[in-house]
Amino acid sequence: SLPRRCRQRPWEKRILCRERKINLKNYEYFNVKITYLAILSAIQTILYLLASNSVLHIKGMLLPYFIFLFLSAMSGSSIGLLLSALFKDNDSATSIMPYILIPQIIFAGAVINFSDMNPNIKINKHREVPEFCDLISSRWLFEGLAVSQTQSNYYDKNVKKITNEIKNCRDNQTRNLLYSELNKFSSENPKELFINKQLNNWNFIQNGKALNNHKYIYMSSSRTLIGKKIPLSLFNALYVLFLLIITSILTLLALKKIKD
Repeated sequence: SLPRRCRQRPWEKRILCRERKINLKNYEYFNVKITYLAILSAIQTILYLLASNSVLHIKGMLLPYFIFLFLSAMSGSSIGLLLSALFKDNDSATSIMPYILIPQIIFAGAVINFSDMNPNIKINKHREVPEFCDLISSRWLFEGLAVSQTQSNYYDKNVKKITNEIKNCRDNQTRNLLYSELNKFSSENPKELFINKQLNNWNFIQNGKALNNHKYIYMSSSRTLIGKKIPLSLFNALYVLFLLIITSILTLLALKKIKD
């Protein structure tokens, strides 16, 4: 999304100037643009997931994957639109793009572990994630998607459901049927097809640290918002939406300064 959108406004400058003459407001122009990109991103994301999930045999993760990949596409589009509004020509917008894109890759937490980074880049030395990474949307998207994979995958979700039914069941005959159902499900759905062992171990360790320290730890399963614990995937999705709103406001301010 980012490379294409950063060249958006230079292509449409004539249209923008023409529509201003008929009193079209900047926010109206931006709303139409972002709505079109949202619809396009949603269609692309769904098509990608339908193809990839069937090939990779991924079950029960369509909604979490869609949410985070869609937010990823919208983040790229919003940053690209901001760059296009700040620069007058394609070359200027394109030349700055690597300085925006590369940090999104390096500081997401997927390529390089935050624990392996130089501690001097942190203000708080005891903090696992450097403070400036909180402004990088890919850091929240990767963490949210990774935790969703450990908490909402098809295998664990169904095993937990049947296990809870067994715990709450008082009838021995029904309990035996549930045990048979659990064994049948486990034999028909090998655990290795649905679980990333490395992510699961990482999430388990971080949950233990969070429990012992009574605070949020990177890659743990929950966060506190307004005094209430909520799933980390929900918190991260809301945070990325917040970043999208900030980027949109900056884009509108940049559009306002564009002269006919």
